Amino acid sequence: MKTEIDDSIVAEVRRARHEISAEHGHDTGRLVEHYIQMQDKAKKTGKYRFVTEFYATTPAKKKLVKANK
Repeated sequence: MKTEIDDSIVAEVRRARHEISAEHGHDTGRLVEHYIQMQDKAKKTGKYRFVTEFYATTPAKKKLVKANK
């Protein structure tokens, strides 16, 4: 069940994301660079753990898809 608190949290996250995007000219490349820099700073603190490799519990299955002609 959705609550008023949930809605306000979502609105706050969206506002913050839009503000950060605006600060970088809504440019995807600049945003990616910003988030990479933030990640690098967080890594240096040693406070957070980061996944550096992908570990699948089961191997991916190849699926052949025929093109529509």
